[in-house]
Parts: sequence; C-alpha cells; structure tokens
Amino acid sequence: MKKGKTRKRADFASKAILGTIAMMLISLLMVYFSAMLIPRGMMMHEDEWFTARIFASFANLLLIAYLFYVYLKDYMELRSKFTLGLLAFLFAFSFHAFISNPLVLFNLGIRFGAGGGGPFAFASMMFTGFALLVLAWISEQ
Repeated sequence: MKKGKTRKRADFASKAILGTIAMMLISLLMVYFSAMLIPRGMMMHEDEWFTARIFASFANLLLIAYLFYVYLKDYMELRSKFTLGLLAFLFAFSFHAFISNPLVLFNLGIRFGAGGGGPFAFASMMFTGFALLVLAWISEQ
C-alpha cells in the first residue's frame, strides 16, 4: 500500500514539473505578444540599479516557479479551491517577474525614461522577493 502512495506522489510531482514549465512558457509568450502592441522606442537608460533589478527579477521568477510547482502538486492531490487560487495568483504574479526584468523590456524594445525607476523600482522587487520567500517558507511547513 505504501508503494502505491509513493508512486502516486511521484506521478503528481512529475506532472507538477511539466505544469510549472508550461506556466512559465505561457507567461513569457503572453508578455512577448502583448509587447508587440507597444510601439518600439529608444534603448533603455542603464543606471546604477540596472543589474540589481535584473538579479531581483530573476530571483523572484525562480521563487514563483518553485511555489507554482509546490501548489500544483498539492492541487493535483487535494483539489482544493484555496490551492487553485494560489496557483492563479502565482500565474498572474509571474507576469510581474517577467515585465519587471529590464532585459526582457530591452529585448522587446520598450522605452524607459531616464533612470528606469532607480531605487524605487528595485525596492518594490525586493519587497516582492521577501513576500515570496515568506510564502515559500510557509509552504514548506
């Protein structure tokens, strides 16, 4: 009986990994196609916060992917509406991680004002990262 449960959990885990990858690809494609509606502009202005924003954005994206995997695995096992709501939140939140990445914006040709938000844009990503870390910690409990 225990082997059947272990096999079922492994099956949920592998499906959750595939679902997480699909969610990230869908989010990236939606950002790409929505950016096609925005007129192409000048190059972004690099400031002293440019690299920090890139790092924070990628770190947030990795946390979102991890949390999506955890909650998708739980949802496939429990079928809870709360878990489904968390999955919807994380899916929407993945757009923030993609769109806030200066490299994504740069490659899409989206124009930024001088400074690109400076420390305020970086601070918002740091608070977002902190919130995601707390959510990841709670999810492991």
